[in-house]
Amino acid sequence: MIARLTVGKEMGPDISPTGVLEQAHQVSRRPLCRYAQLCQAQPHMVNRYVNIVAFAGSVMPADYDRFRTGLDEKGRRILRDLLLQTPHRQSSGSQHWPTA
Repeated sequence: MIARLTVGKEMGPDISPTGVLEQAHQVSRRPLCRYAQLCQAQPHMVNRYVNIVAFAGSVMPADYDRFRTGLDEKGRRILRDLLLQTPHRQSSGSQHWPTA
């Protein structure tokens, strides 16, 4: 659904979750990208994507597990790194928080 909202219904099915996670990882590590994010009034789309995945992991663990299982090894590694940065990880306190 997020892919469809991001690029439209025709291209949405072709969006790779690992590709979106890779972009979020790059954005989080590059100073110019971080600065550009700070100057925007709305959250960056890849940050929204990661935060929604993190939130889903805390409230819908079975759906999160299906999502995570569908990623390749690189995607799972990137997701684990990104989840350490998301505010949902720190505020969750849930004992059901999935380990990536």
